[in-house]
Amino acid sequence: MSQWTRRRFLQTGTVAACAAANATNASADATQPADASPRQKPITFNICLHPIQFIRDPELGKFLVDQGIEKVWLAGYFYGRWCYDKDKIVKAKQIAEAAGLRAEMIFVPLGHPGNSLGELEELVPLTIPKHWRYRLNVDGKEVRHCGCLNDASWRGNIEALREARQMGFHEVFMDDDLRLSVGPGVIGGCFCPDCIGRFRKETGAADKDLDEIRRQVRGRIRGDALMQWLRFHGGRLTAFMDACNAVAKDLSVGIMVMYMGHEQAGIEINNLRRYLFRVGEGMFSDASFGNVSGKMISLASAMFHRCYAQRHLSYSESTAFPPTALSAENLGRKLAVPLMAGVGNAMFMSGIQPFPKTYWPTLSRHIRQAKTLSGQIPNERPEGAIKLWFGPGVRSVAGAWPLADCLALGIPSEVVTTVSPGGVYLAQAEDLPFLPEDVLRDPETTIVTSGASKPPTVRCKWLDAGREWPTRWQAKRAILPAIGPTPHVTGETPVAARWFPKAGKLLLWNLTDSAQQCDVACRSGAKREMLEEGRLALIDVG
Repeated sequence: MSQWTRRRFLQTGTVAACAAANATNASADATQPADASPRQKPITFNICLHPIQFIRDPELGKFLVDQGIEKVWLAGYFYGRWCYDKDKIVKAKQIAEAAGLRAEMIFVPLGHPGNSLGELEELVPLTIPKHWRYRLNVDGKEVRHCGCLNDASWRGNIEALREARQMGFHEVFMDDDLRLSVGPGVIGGCFCPDCIGRFRKETGAADKDLDEIRRQVRGRIRGDALMQWLRFHGGRLTAFMDACNAVAKDLSVGIMVMYMGHEQAGIEINNLRRYLFRVGEGMFSDASFGNVSGKMISLASAMFHRCYAQRHLSYSESTAFPPTALSAENLGRKLAVPLMAGVGNAMFMSGIQPFPKTYWPTLSRHIRQAKTLSGQIPNERPEGAIKLWFGPGVRSVAGAWPLADCLALGIPSEVVTTVSPGGVYLAQAEDLPFLPEDVLRDPETTIVTSGASKPPTVRCKWLDAGREWPTRWQAKRAILPAIGPTPHVTGETPVAARWFPKAGKLLLWNLTDSAQQCDVACRSGAKREMLEEGRLALIDVG
C-alpha cells in the first residue's frame, strides 16, 4: 500500500495555496457547468464513413436514414493528403444529402498511433509526407504514425480546410491524433529539433532545463519544468485550433479528444469549450467494454469532458475497432455513455471499414430507444452525492484512474474539477497534495482514496476504496451515512446512477450482462426495480 508521508502532508498547505498558479491554464473550473446547458432536442445520431461507400452503394444514404442516422462525416484529409479524389468526395456528399443526411468531414491532421484506422485498398496511406516530421518522444525516438505539429503540417491542414470549405463542407472534426501523447496516461510533447527550438525561443530554456524536463517526464514528476513544457505544447495546439476556426466564418472545426484526454496530453480542454468537441471514450472491443472498469472509465471520461464541452457541440465516440470487435449489442449498449453524460450527439465510428449491415437491426433498435429516453431525461443539471475529482495532479502526471470504478456503487455521482468543504470526494493519490486546507480540516468532508493512508493531522473522514470490489463495497457502506436522503441503489450490484433532484428522477445503468432486481432507497421509502441487462432505466424517486 502506498503511503502519503507526513513530510508530504506538511507540504500540502504550501502546495495547495499554489495549486491555481501551478496548474495548467486549462485546469481552471468552468464558470458555468456544461451540464447546465439546455437540452434543445433529443440526442442526434452520426456516423463516420469513407466516401467510397456512397460511390459503391448509392442506396447507402437511404439505408442509414432508415436506421436513424442523421449526419455522416466523410473521410477527407488524412496524414497530409486527401484520402480520395476530391470530386468523388463531393459526389459522395451529394449522394448522402439527396438521401436526407447532412454531410460533413473528418480530418486526420497529423497521423494516428499505429494502424488505428484500418487501411482500405491503400486509400489511406499510413505515412505522412516527406516534408513533414514524425514526433520524437522523450528518448528521441520517432512516434509512428504521429506527425509533429510543425509549420509544414500546420500549413497543410489550413490549406486543406480552405479546400474543404470550397467543396461545400461547413463542419470538420480533427480526429483524435490531434494531441501530443500516444495514449491516455502518457505525458506528451515533441522533442524534435523544431519543437525544442521553438520552446527555447519562447521560454529561454537552457540545456539543463531540457534535461530536467526529460527527468520529470520519465519520472512522472509534477515540477515547474514539466508544467512549463505542457503549457507550451498545449498553447500551440490551442493556437492551431484557433487558426483552423479562423479559416472561414461559416466553417466550424472541432477536436476529437481521446478518452481521459487532458493537459498531460497537450490538450487545454478549458480553452476548447467553444468548438465542436468529441468527449473521449475508449473500450472498442467486447473484451474491454465487457467489464465494469471499462465502462466506468469511458463514463468518467465523458463526464469529465462534459464539464467543459457544451451539450449541443459535444459528440460521443461510439466506436468499435476493428468494426466487429464489439458485437452489435455491445455497440448499441455503448450509447449509455453519452446518455449518462448528457452528450448531445452520438457518433458511430469504425475506422475506415463500415460496420456490417447485419449490425443495423440491433443498432437501429438501440438508436430508437436512446432517442426516446434522451427526450425523457430531465432538463436540469444532475447532482452527485459522490464526486470524482479531476485535479491538477491527475491532469498532469496520472497514469491510471482506479477510482473511476466507484461510479458503479449505485450512488449518484458526478465528475468535478474543484473541491470544497462538505460532500464525498473520490481523490487519487496524485491529487492528494492539492486538497485545500479547509477541506482537510472539515470533519463533514469524506475523502475516498485508493491505497493512501490518512495523515495524522487531517480532520476530514478518510476511506480507502482499494482496487478490488470487496473493498469498494465496504467503502460504499461507510459512505452511505454521509449522503443523507439522496436516492441510491442499495446492495452490491454494479450500477451507475445520475440524479435529477428537481424532477425527482434517477437514471440507472445496469453494468452487468444479466437482468438485475435492485432495491432503490428514496424519500418515499424503498422501491424495487427490474433493470434489464446492460441497459438504462429512468425511474421516479420523488
